[in-house]
Order: sequence, then structure tokens, then C-alpha cells
Amino acid sequence: MPGRPLSSSSSFSPNSHSDPVSPFHKTNRFQPVLDRFEDITRNAAEIQSDLLRSIIRDNACCEYLQQFQGIEALSSSSIGSASEVVGGGATDYIDGFKKTVPLITHPDIMPFIERIAEHGNQGSPPGGLLTAAPVQGLCLSSGTTDTRAKYLLYHEGLKEGTLEVASIAAAFREG
Repeated sequence: MPGRPLSSSSSFSPNSHSDPVSPFHKTNRFQPVLDRFEDITRNAAEIQSDLLRSIIRDNACCEYLQQFQGIEALSSSSIGSASEVVGGGATDYIDGFKKTVPLITHPDIMPFIERIAEHGNQGSPPGGLLTAAPVQGLCLSSGTTDTRAKYLLYHEGLKEGTLEVASIAAAFREG
């Protein structure tokens, strides 16, 4: 009833969850997404090292990475696996990557992107040009780094990552 004061026996709750630790926590259909996000942020160094290892392992055969001596050793290395993060293995692996593959800017890879734009996957060597994953298309960036938009590759792995970010955003909005 409008205007009726809440009594101590009222069943009012901002959320319909009876968690004694967090009475305002509502049941969230995205809870598994939130739990995964919390796990990822709790173990960020381990997750990042494993992700880098996975990217290198999956893409060491692409033309761009083949130009760097030592990439094959990195792609088959067991240094820096999740179990070795505490012992410094992950740091060694990341340092090895930094020493093997230089920091670049978008113009450095434009020749590869132009080849992909012109020929698609047909013009790529068996291992791919920039990624071993088949390129599904090119997207334009918003151009926030400078005034010009840049071409970005789009492939299945990026689609999965984009969907994961969208799920996390939706979970936080709902939660």
C-alpha cells in the first residue's frame, strides 16, 4: 500500500536474495560470468602469461612472426606455464617474448593488412600473414589514437573475446 511504513516484519528487500553477507546482492543469471571475471582478475598475471603463450603457440607459423629468430623456441617452450608463475617462469617467458618480438605500431603491419585486404585468406601463406586464424574481415577503429581510423583484423577468436567482454558488461549492469 502506498505510504505504508515498513515494519521490522516487512518482507521488503531491494533484491530477492537472502544472502546474509550481502543482503543487497540480487540473484543474477550472469553469476557464472561474474565469477569468471573475478577469477581472471584475481589471477591476472597467470591468465595473461597463459594467453600470451596460447597466442604465440597458435600463431608462431604466421609470416609476420616467422621473421623473428627465436619465435619457434618460444612457441614450444614450457617456461611460464601457469604452474610456474610464482617461481618467476611467467616473467621469464614474457621477457623472452619482448626480446624476440619488438614493440610495433600500426604502420609497421600495414603491408600485411593491405595484402589481406587485397587478397583475403587466398593470398596468405599456409600459416597466415598476421594470424593463423582465417581472417573473416577487416574493421575500422574509431581513430582515437590519432585522427585516422585504422584497419583491424577480425577473426573467430576476436569475436569470442568481444562476446565475453559484452557478457561481462551486461552482468555488471544487471548486478
